[in-house]
Amino acid sequence: GNLPISVKTGTTNDFKDNWTIGYTKDFLTAVWVGNNDNSPMNGLASGITGAAPIWNDIMSQLLIGKKVEKPIEPSNVINLIVCSTSGLIPPADNSCPTRSELFIRGMEPKAVDPGKQNVWIDKTTNDLPKDPKQTDNLELRSQYIVTDPTGDRYCVDCPHPTPTPSPTPTP
Repeated sequence: GNLPISVKTGTTNDFKDNWTIGYTKDFLTAVWVGNNDNSPMNGLASGITGAAPIWNDIMSQLLIGKKVEKPIEPSNVINLIVCSTSGLIPPADNSCPTRSELFIRGMEPKAVDPGKQNVWIDKTTNDLPKDPKQTDNLELRSQYIVTDPTGDRYCVDCPHPTPTPSPTPTP
C-alpha cells in the first residue's frame, strides 16, 4: 500500500553494489545485491530492479497487520527550497529549478546559487578544461557550474557522454 516508510536505493557507478535501505518506527531492513567475487553486475541491476524488489517483499511481510505511523520530524530539522542542481539558495530571479530539501539546523546552505557564469571551455570537448593550466583552444562561455565541497567544478549544461550499460557482462 501507500505507507509512510523511509527508503533509499543506491547503485555504485561500476555496478558492483546495489542496495536498498528502509525503515519504519519498528523495523529497519537493508538489502545488498552484488557478486561475491566483486565483479560488476550486468548493468541491469539498478535501485529499482536489484535490491528494491527484495526489500519490498521483506518489508511487505513484516508489516502485514501492522499500523505504520508517520515518522516524527526532529525539531532540529528544517525544510528549505534549494536549487535542484547545486543545493544552494535560489537567486532572487528564481532562475534555477528547485526542490524541497531537509537540513539539520545550522547545516543549511548559506550561499546563493550564482547561476550561469563566464568560464573557459575547451572547444574540443565543449567542457571545462581537464588541465587548469591549459591556455590554448579555449573559448569564454556562459555555463552553469557547480563546485563541490572539495573545490572540484562540474559544468552542468555542457554535453557529457552518456554510457549505456550492456545487458550482458563483457569479459
